[in-house]
Amino acid sequence: MDISVIALALDVGGIVLSDDYSIENVCAIMGIEYRPVGTSGIKRIEKWNYRCLGCGKWFKEKMDDCPVCGSGMRAHRKR
Repeated sequence: MDISVIALALDVGGIVLSDDYSIENVCAIMGIEYRPVGTSGIKRIEKWNYRCLGCGKWFKEKMDDCPVCGSGMRAHRKR
């Protein structure tokens, strides 16, 4: 669903109206104009890394399951 909102804004050249920080973050990275509706919006662009809940291995890209052990993944803000 999130990607549909961003794709529509790209197609029609519109502004994304959202209070979802992840949508705002993607828009900021892609240079798409956005406006928060009921919040103050993001303060800065955040980057994420992903860690396996089973073996603890870190990945730069999001995956549903760890390619090493098959466990679930958790997102962590990059420092």
